Amino acid sequence: PKSTKAYKEKVAEFERVNRDKIIVTQGEYNTMVGLVSALSAHRRATEYLNLGQYELSIVWRDVETGLLCKGRIDCWQKAESRVTDLKTTADASAAEKHIYNRAYHRQLAMYCDGLETLTGREQRGALIFAETSEPFGVRAAPLSEDAIEAGRDDYRRLLRQIAECRESRHWPGYESPDEWSVPAWLTNEEPLD
Repeated sequence: PKSTKAYKEKVAEFERVNRDKIIVTQGEYNTMVGLVSALSAHRRATEYLNLGQYELSIVWRDVETGLLCKGRIDCWQKAESRVTDLKTTADASAAEKHIYNRAYHRQLAMYCDGLETLTGREQRGALIFAETSEPFGVRAAPLSEDAIEAGRDDYRRLLRQIAECRESRHWPGYESPDEWSVPAWLTNEEPLD
């Protein structure tokens, strides 16, 4: 029983012996094995993840704004000039929606441009979506040039905005109301037009 002294002593000993390790539950382990098996069985995902540098941290200075930028790339295949980002999801069928809603196209465009700045070589971007529960569906594809351009336009706009705010020392924020209120439904009042 977990309430006994003997159990607590065994747990304490286990934690002491394994203090420099990450302990995972059986469920977490099963998920990891399922994900790795599914990724290994998917031809394109395997192609995008093999023979690369993993969890590569990069730092570069943006040429236009002078801002220092950084990124952490899941996999960079130098020979193919390919940046691959691996995303876990509950539903890989909604990958296109996730790309837009979570701005993965912006992130990948920035990573590609950062590596191009550092290496002098144009980079291509790819995304892999892997489901976190059975049947561990996987989808992998390169990101279209249109998507990369849209992401590039977006992150460039944001970098310019940051540079302008730094230069002017004015950071736009939220508007403050005249007074705080609660939603009309909470007070059973009719909403005002």
